[in-house]
Amino acid sequence: GKKNLFLFRNPEAEKSSLSAEQIEKLIDEHDFDSVKDEMFKDELEAQMKAKREAEARAKAEFERKIREREEKMKAEREKADAERLKMEEEMKKMQAMAGAEKAAAAERMKQLEAAQKRMKAEMKRKEEEHKQAVIDEKRKEENQARQREIVRLSISRLVPLVAEANDIANEFKIAVQYALQAINFPDMHGDIISKVFVQVINRLTGKTRKYVISEETFNEEMFEIRDLFSKFTEKPDEFEMPVNNPWIEGMYKPHYLGEARPWIMQIEYGFDVPDEEDPPFVKIIGWKNDNDVIGKLFFKMHPIVPDEIMDKMAMIEPDDDSPEDLSLANVDIDKLDVEMSIDKIEHMPPESCSNVFVTFAIPPNINVAVLNKDVAEDDLDGVFESKICNPDISKPVTKVSIGFNETLRFQNVDKEFFRWLKSQPFGIKVYGACPKVSGEIKVGRILGRKKKEVKQPQENKVSARAPANVGGAGGGDYEAKIKEAMERAAEHERNIKAKEMEVAKLQQEVEKLRSSPGGESGGEISEYKKELAEVKEKNKKLEDELAAKDKELAKKMEELEKARAAANEKSKAGCSLI
Repeated sequence: GKKNLFLFRNPEAEKSSLSAEQIEKLIDEHDFDSVKDEMFKDELEAQMKAKREAEARAKAEFERKIREREEKMKAEREKADAERLKMEEEMKKMQAMAGAEKAAAAERMKQLEAAQKRMKAEMKRKEEEHKQAVIDEKRKEENQARQREIVRLSISRLVPLVAEANDIANEFKIAVQYALQAINFPDMHGDIISKVFVQVINRLTGKTRKYVISEETFNEEMFEIRDLFSKFTEKPDEFEMPVNNPWIEGMYKPHYLGEARPWIMQIEYGFDVPDEEDPPFVKIIGWKNDNDVIGKLFFKMHPIVPDEIMDKMAMIEPDDDSPEDLSLANVDIDKLDVEMSIDKIEHMPPESCSNVFVTFAIPPNINVAVLNKDVAEDDLDGVFESKICNPDISKPVTKVSIGFNETLRFQNVDKEFFRWLKSQPFGIKVYGACPKVSGEIKVGRILGRKKKEVKQPQENKVSARAPANVGGAGGGDYEAKIKEAMERAAEHERNIKAKEMEVAKLQQEVEKLRSSPGGESGGEISEYKKELAEVKEKNKKLEDELAAKDKELAKKMEELEKARAAANEKSKAGCSLI
């Protein structure tokens, strides 16, 4: 319907071409829908082509990085081979020396052998790093693809639920809104993962409070919200909003505030975290952005290294080229105990200082146990939580005492363990809730509504739908007009549905004529098309008329509500408007 067709005439070719009547007939018989399908097909193929080109570019970039690493390793191997040949030549020269130079030659030989041994170890280490870098690069690409799919599925699940929650809140006139919020976290490999939360904008107390809840928590609240709305729709006149409803209880449930991310790589060298020269706290980064500092977490990790292990580390000769030699990774150690304490949180957001607790997790590939009275109790999931602090307080505070003290035993101190210490910060998540608000919180227009029957004289009885003091008899006329308008709107809607059925029937007949090769002529199809266009035009007029009636109805309903409110204020009989 919105495409243009351009025709041109070639006088020299008209002798062998179709006549004007034949061309017009072909135009009438032309299937424009198939042309439109072909156009969308081209767009789809263009999108698929762009996607394939993007994948090809990503693959080429990945292969380029691999080639660069291989070329770098090749150059380093060639350099090492050249150094080795040079040393072998020097060794041969030293072997040829005699007399007074024999002792010096032996010492030089010893130094060269030690240097050669270090070079072999260094080349082996670099080759292992190269292999690990290739594995990490592939894992990172797979992780990004997996994260995109996880986020897409989360959004597809949450978008309709968030829209439904907002609609119900609007229906109840509750000052709560819901939206989606993506938050990034580092995983056990140091890669960034994304998780979709539901952001809650709560204005029930007169102040705007923004916090996020997980998809699981939101689904639990939606179950309660739907249950309330179902009861309201079944019996709206008898419904009473409970005081303990999901919107108020959600304020007092712990929600995610932020995360402290200290680096703990010093444990590899037997040092405390944080070190004596570092501050005894780490900043807590809020969920809004990386610059949102919401507090200070005071914590400490103290590795308990046995004396014999410390003696072995002291016996290692330090190398200027490899200072990593003086670490626990180069001694024989099968387990490591670490005392961990989380003392307190300072500069806590006062609007989230109730029901505070912290949690952290150890990667599943690292076996950890809790040492209790010299007995190690295995922790199966590796997730640790502190107790609930400041339970259900009503006075806002900015300091929270956590009091978490445990001794963790890492039972597989191997390459994976030391790689974990270096690859990512140690995440300590912080949760909290809103402190209790004194007094009753009004939720919507129907909170705690009580139906009261007021005994009045017979002449003062008031209709629940049309108060007697709303313009006298005019109140009934107003209701009658509203009812009449609603009936007309319903009639228009029935007419529209009938016309839609008629249009669908005509479309089926047109499709049938198009598909049958021996069917009606092109002229009859044109008549059907013309009739179809007239029906569509009538349908559009009916829809416009219905929209105007709906607008008029809404305006009248608004006027009726205002009149009822004014009558309620003036009424001395104490009538209750429902």
